[in-house]
Amino acid sequence: MIPVYYDLHIHTALSPCADDDMTPNDIVGMAVLNGLDIIAVTDHNSLANARSVIKAAEAKALQDDAEKAPQATSATMQAAATDEQAAATAAPTSAQARPGQNLIVLPGIEVMTAEEVHVLCLFSDIEAASGFETELTPYFSPLANRVDIFGEQLLYDENDRITGKMERMLIASTTVSFDELYVITQKHGGAFIPAHVDRDSFSVISNLGFLPPHLKINAVEVSPGGVKAGYDRENTGLFPNSRMIFSSDAHQLWAINEKKHFLMLPERSSKAIIDYLR
Repeated sequence: MIPVYYDLHIHTALSPCADDDMTPNDIVGMAVLNGLDIIAVTDHNSLANARSVIKAAEAKALQDDAEKAPQATSATMQAAATDEQAAATAAPTSAQARPGQNLIVLPGIEVMTAEEVHVLCLFSDIEAASGFETELTPYFSPLANRVDIFGEQLLYDENDRITGKMERMLIASTTVSFDELYVITQKHGGAFIPAHVDRDSFSVISNLGFLPPHLKINAVEVSPGGVKAGYDRENTGLFPNSRMIFSSDAHQLWAINEKKHFLMLPERSSKAIIDYLR
């Protein structure tokens, strides 16, 4: 088992409440700088920017590999061999310190259910996530965004170029119920994670009063404010069968998790983390 450092709740500038500098490359750059292994893109009720963040992470990985290649002289290769022998008995310390260990980006959506409960729906690949969004589309609100009230909903490509604006109001609740959303997420192989369960609004505890016992929910999220207040230590009895994860709900670059919270997984992969959380 290895420690995998994560932040599974990050918004791009597609979410109207996020800063405009939450672009694909800025998010990837901050996550790598912070030493994270895996992040998830979870905009409100839309997957539209997830593919661009995934492509930005892939491009950065290629760029980083290309920059390292000219340094691979015989002397450095010999030194690297010595370092590898030493590292074999030591735990990995950061994403940057493990050659070839590039940032993994999970596609996801933060869905607001008909009960106004926020749920993170995460997937191991963009194809599964796209199938999920397609099935969810009839439940989306037809209301148009009010830019003057809620802000822009910006679409980006992998080079941080604005390609358009989402007209549909993303922060409006859907008409899918909490139970229905669970079934749809499971159908598409995703992880269903009630978001920021410690908060007084838009959480399963504040709005439903409990975690439905008939649903096999393996993970719930506690917000940074909840961690600071000790919610995770004082309320374990509310979630006897669910793991607690600690993600940022970042709407600004500075809010993205630093290298603090990790999961012990058999391997560093999108499949491993989804299997752990499902």
